[in-house]
Amino acid sequence: MVDELARRSHASTQPLFPPASKRYLRRLHEHFVLCPVDKTSHNVAICCKKWYLYKLSQALDAATYETSTLSPDAIIQQHITWNAQYRYKTPRVLPYLYCFLKAHKDPPQLRAIAGCSSKNLVPLPGVPPPPAPQQPPAQPGQPNLAPLISLHKARPRSPTVSTTAASKVLSKALRCVIRSLLAKDQQFLTVHGTRRCWITLSPDEVALYLKSHATALAGLQPETCDFTSMYTNLNHATIKSNVELAVREAMEYERSQLRGLRAAVMYLIQEEDDSFRWSRTRGDRLSLTIEDIMNHVAFVVDNTFLMTQDGTVRHQCRPPHGHKRLP
Repeated sequence: MVDELARRSHASTQPLFPPASKRYLRRLHEHFVLCPVDKTSHNVAICCKKWYLYKLSQALDAATYETSTLSPDAIIQQHITWNAQYRYKTPRVLPYLYCFLKAHKDPPQLRAIAGCSSKNLVPLPGVPPPPAPQQPPAQPGQPNLAPLISLHKARPRSPTVSTTAASKVLSKALRCVIRSLLAKDQQFLTVHGTRRCWITLSPDEVALYLKSHATALAGLQPETCDFTSMYTNLNHATIKSNVELAVREAMEYERSQLRGLRAAVMYLIQEEDDSFRWSRTRGDRLSLTIEDIMNHVAFVVDNTFLMTQDGTVRHQCRPPHGHKRLP
């Protein structure tokens, strides 16, 4: 549709967005906020701006966050130093907090979530930010379709902040840990007939299990529960301790599967597709020991800072919603 509009010859000289439309949008933004809706990602909610800001301030004032004395530039410099040891790039971007509407709740609620934007770029000291890209002028007799065309052809954006590189590596490495624990649990099921826990990465696995055991489950009433405090009550010390226990258990299981002389130390080595596998020796790409993995966990968990209008705040008791940190 946009390509067709761009090819057409327009006799009208009316702009694509008339000044009156822009005025109406500005008036709308004075009193309302447009925000996404949970469970229906293609919908947009129009929320009262005062209510939105009140809920956002409540989230920032909660015990989840603590005010940081570090400036955005000081935080970025710390992240650059940490990332350098693994040769990770460090975008000069810190996340911010925004809200989305949980319309399925009664009454509807706003949930704070971490996000990022190129507008949150932390400038270098003494260096002015780069100017905004200029759109090419419209041809005489045609409306300026350049903004609409660039939006239509834009690639999907992947959030990237100063901790993203470490988060992505950690997520892929822990998926390898999960695969090892799944294999160990399958052996436990074969011997004892029960599972220690049910680890699943997809709802399809649950559906397939229920279908394959339909006879044994016939007539039974399924029960489900929702851990409403799962994210809000996890403190950082617990996260780091439990992840280390899981990684060490996975490594010991992989060592027990080796034939011949068992390696004293095993590595998680990065493959060409960026996935990880266990190995007795270091690989050509990134090779992580347990200490390296826990170094990543500590960095991502303890170094999540958010930019606010008044400075920065730091997460101190739980991983933020929206943060791609663990699988």
